Amino acid sequence: MAWTLTADGVEGAADLHGQVTWDGQTVRVLPSKVRLDEQVLDVQPLALALLDGTVTLRGRADLRDPERGVLRFAVNARQLHWGGEAGAPAIIANGDFGLAGALQAWAAIGTARLERDGQAADVRFDARGNTERATLKTLQARMPTGTLDARGEVVWAPSLQWALNADLAGFDPG
Repeated sequence: MAWTLTADGVEGAADLHGQVTWDGQTVRVLPSKVRLDEQVLDVQPLALALLDGTVTLRGRADLRDPERGVLRFAVNARQLHWGGEAGAPAIIANGDFGLAGALQAWAAIGTARLERDGQAADVRFDARGNTERATLKTLQARMPTGTLDARGEVVWAPSLQWALNADLAGFDPG
């Protein structure tokens, strides 16, 4: 692993840029602004270049009261590419996701579009959770050849458990 990170700022505020490389993969930290002040983290934005695209995080986490920490973040992913080895077409992803609420009651929602070789799938999800579990209210994937509609629950405390119900119609997992 090799990394270079430059931070310049005053009193908890920093302008960042740099990069991290491991196992032949590089993630660049694009010019970003981060502030940490009395257990409040503010990112406006934290921008990364990876997988030939960008991921941008904006938002705030107020953790001054550990029992009532509040989060509000938005993540935007643009033109991420992966796969494409041995002449196979790459997958290209664009998505918008949000996470908001308290640590004891949060919501995560998002949409994404995955494209490969001229075909596209639109994905939508809606989840609610706390520090021990998440309920997946909706996970939908729509593509010209079929659909996936799923819902369920994932528990990580006190031990990992999950249950997922899915309806597939003409769905090709490839």
